[in-house]
Amino acid sequence: MNTTPRLDQELEQRLATPLLDVLIRAGLILGLAMLCYRVFSPFLTLRVWALILAVTIYPLHQYLAGKGSPQPCW
Repeated sequence: MNTTPRLDQELEQRLATPLLDVLIRAGLILGLAMLCYRVFSPFLTLRVWALILAVTIYPLHQYLAGKGSPQPCW
């Protein structure tokens, strides 16, 4: 009868260790994500406008790049 509580403790220990490891890693990733957001949040509107302008002006850039540059000889 003494083997049943010991087996339960071993099983609990084997299940708790990986779970604790996953929770610690998830907490660290969440903390790092929050820190990155705090650092880059002042620049979010600037990045959105840069993306909008880059997508909008890309066809003009392709047109001008094809017209102005000489064709390579190789």
